[in-house]
Amino acid sequence: MKKYIKSIKDFFSIFRILGLGKIIFLNKAHNLSLKYIRAYFVAECFKSFFEIGFFDALKTKKYIKIEEFSLVNGIDYNYLKVICDYLYAVKIMNKNKDGLYYLSRNEDFIIKYAQGPFYFINAYSPALENMSALLNKTKTYGKDISRNEFYVSKASAETEQWVPYPIVTNLVKRFRFKSVLDLGCGSGEFIIKLSLDNPSVICHGIDISAVSIKSGINKIESLSENAQIKINLSVLDIFRIKDFDKIKAAEIDAVISMFVLHEFLEYGNEKITRLLDDLRKTFKNSYFIICELCRNSPDELRKKQNLISEHHLFHALSNQKLLSRDEWRTIFATAGFKIIEEIYFEPASQSCFLLK
Repeated sequence: MKKYIKSIKDFFSIFRILGLGKIIFLNKAHNLSLKYIRAYFVAECFKSFFEIGFFDALKTKKYIKIEEFSLVNGIDYNYLKVICDYLYAVKIMNKNKDGLYYLSRNEDFIIKYAQGPFYFINAYSPALENMSALLNKTKTYGKDISRNEFYVSKASAETEQWVPYPIVTNLVKRFRFKSVLDLGCGSGEFIIKLSLDNPSVICHGIDISAVSIKSGINKIESLSENAQIKINLSVLDIFRIKDFDKIKAAEIDAVISMFVLHEFLEYGNEKITRLLDDLRKTFKNSYFIICELCRNSPDELRKKQNLISEHHLFHALSNQKLLSRDEWRTIFATAGFKIIEEIYFEPASQSCFLLK
């Protein structure tokens, strides 16, 4: 009771010193800035917890004893506790009577189904953390700053599994494709999933990253012990079609590109047009499935109020050009393709084109 009375006295003392107007002003400034500042701090905490595997552990265990997690994973206990206590204070994590931490219901849903956007933060942190340098022209993207390719791959695989993967898989099934080639496949996440769900489909994947291909091969080897999958991964540059000698073009039913082509648009639309024309001439009998994020105007983004705005931002910061649906249609026509079907997922501004 004494503590409560003192608190009231302190409040009125501050009230007399500052005055009602200043107190109202400070309270409004605090409340308006809180959502931005807290969002940043929470996102940084989430980034770290995804990176150290803390959230992965929470997927399999409802409760975590942080002392045990720290010891097993070589994590600094004091820092881990500080972050857990912060997330508890802002009502993202909870503690049970034994002091074990667990996530609130909404946050538990996030780590299970929406971790991809947090991987994108990790992937583009170098650009986001150097925006002042980019604005002041003291650093240049591509020379002084580059994205984290490991997290680009993880983010793409995580986010694409929910809409693009099912759409492309459905096309493969509907058109009864028996052999596919995935251009810029990363670590092969899509074709691994496609092969597991459709064992009769022969899958080929190429990517310029030897690290990504090695990671994919290791995963395929671990899965092949318990599943019949037909996947071949190779380190190849999609622009060096003459090196595709291991892939028999006549046997490929569908050539697939999952959000790859836009990464080369900074060199001009003509580069992509020539690539597609060369691919069409090489894979004469194949269908093409092209998935791409399509550009929205600032007014369109303002209406949507979803994470596509952030997607547009980090693409622009990293010199990745985005095209509208009409611009993609023009490129396909110029490269000699006919659009057989287009599936557009409006909330995410993603188009999947089936070409021939």
